[in-house]
Formats: sequence, C-alpha cells, structure tokens
Amino acid sequence: MKIHSKQPHQVIGVILAGGKGKRMRGGEKPLQTLQGRALIEYVIERAAPQVDKLILSSNSDPALYDQLQLPIIADRFPGHSGPLLGISSAMSWVSTRYAQTGTPPFLACFAADVPFFPEIL
Repeated sequence: MKIHSKQPHQVIGVILAGGKGKRMRGGEKPLQTLQGRALIEYVIERAAPQVDKLILSSNSDPALYDQLQLPIIADRFPGHSGPLLGISSAMSWVSTRYAQTGTPPFLACFAADVPFFPEIL
C-alpha cells in the first residue's frame, strides 16, 4: 500500500527499554554488554540511519541512559506494564510534538535488547 501525501512523512524511531530485566537478574537488559558494547548501542547504530529522530521509552532511572543523549519518554502510567504501553506513550509524545505539522510522522519501534535487525527496514 502506497501512501500519497504532499509532504513526506517523518519517521520517529522509539527504542523500547522498559522491561524489568527479571531474566537478567534484575539488570537493565539494554545496558548488558556484547563484545564490549551495550546492547542498546548496537540498536542505536542500526536504527539511527533509518529514522529522522530517535527517542527512548523507559521507566527506569533516566540517569542510566543520559549518556545516549536521546529524549526519554516514560510510560503514561507508573509501573512496568509492557511494550504496548511504551508504544502508546511514545505515540502520545509524538502526537503532541508534531500536531502542528499537518503530516503526522510514522513510528518505528525497536526493542532495546535486540541488537541485530536489518539495516534497511
């Protein structure tokens, strides 16, 4: 399906990093290392060239992710309610910031603990 528009759609990428990390003994999965780098670094490296802007959805302490220099979106409701709430919260964040553009952006979702996905989506 091709979408016709006078203006090109922006694509906002949201990295979903809201899990509790129970299987990782409570550690932040996105910050676990693989070959000396945090998993989330691989995700950013692959996602950034494919989107116009990256944001991070996380309910963890924002200071854990400060070094990434990404806008951090907390879930609209407290607790760890899963990735759908993270997506919903990101959609709300995007809609408030891009409401005046006339052309709503698309939202591409990336799991913070899945470092290897296609370089061209």
